[in-house]
Amino acid sequence: QLGRPGIANLSIAFPSGVMRGTFIDPASGELRVQESIVGAHATTRTDLSFAGAPHVIGTETTSYDPRTRPHWVAATQAKTRVWMPPRTFFTSHATGLSVVEPIYQTDGSLRAVTTVDFDVTELSSFVVRAPFDGARTLMFAGDGTILAYPAAQLPSVARQENR
Repeated sequence: QLGRPGIANLSIAFPSGVMRGTFIDPASGELRVQESIVGAHATTRTDLSFAGAPHVIGTETTSYDPRTRPHWVAATQAKTRVWMPPRTFFTSHATGLSVVEPIYQTDGSLRAVTTVDFDVTELSSFVVRAPFDGARTLMFAGDGTILAYPAAQLPSVARQENR
């Protein structure tokens, strides 16, 4: 989820060439959304802010196609979750790691590719200064719950129950 420590950006790209990404602007703390739509001759990118009422803060025409970016290519070639090599984020210049994953429809056709970008410095700070006293292992459950355990390894019951 966006807003969790270390998560810098979330995006989803579709086979049609539509991509939506969301992040919290570090300067203002505002929720921002970027939408790119590939057209016949160009891509239209719209930037929105969600400070107060949602409003457009910029529109740009580019040649960008999310289906040609390394994230899309890696996910669709592997057909499974892929951790991308570390990189420097364009805007913040922070070191980032991205995980990409293709999503398939029941008939096996590609529905979308999701990307989660992690800010390594922020994520490391969170792990070093865990929000729970005595926590040595932290993990996020599927429902968004933060779980903490005071040992370096989870108890066997957690592994048995696939938590």
